[in-house]
Amino acid sequence: MEFLQSADRAVSVFFGGIDCGIIDFLMVLFSTVTEFGAAYIVLALCLFIFVKDRKQAVTVLVALLIGFLLCHILKDIFDRTRPYIELGIDIIVSPPLGSSFPSAHSATSFSVAAATFLLYRKQIPILVVGTVVFAAIVAFSRIWLCVHYLSDVVVGSAVGIVTGIITVLLFGKIQDKFFMKTDRAR
Repeated sequence: MEFLQSADRAVSVFFGGIDCGIIDFLMVLFSTVTEFGAAYIVLALCLFIFVKDRKQAVTVLVALLIGFLLCHILKDIFDRTRPYIELGIDIIVSPPLGSSFPSAHSATSFSVAAATFLLYRKQIPILVVGTVVFAAIVAFSRIWLCVHYLSDVVVGSAVGIVTGIITVLLFGKIQDKFFMKTDRAR
């Protein structure tokens, strides 16, 4: 356990010491557009409007919400201090509130990426590639900005992937039952 904590600190100190204008700007941008899941809500709305199977778009949105809620429950349980506070690192973003572990940005990003992969890999492969790359950049941005430790991001990403998979598997069945009843009533 001490090795993981030492590695977490070393990674945060390393990235906290880098000053690179364009990368700083991009990391802030990727981190900001995912505040409160905004980018993914827009994605789900676009899927809802432009893709025939609206149940899939709803599933992506539900995966996002479940990933977000689950992470915030875990944050309350673990209550880990953020690296910029613990290590005294000056950050270039508004200081985030709350606990560091796990990264909710990573969880929501990867829950959307996992759900998108399972639902759209055959119909819209470029969308799948885009969401996976976007999720990876968002996760990396949290480390770059020193608002999360590496382990926060790894666990948040894993929570997101599992959440996305389970949501697609279970929510799809629930929707099928609901929509089948609705269709029969017409």
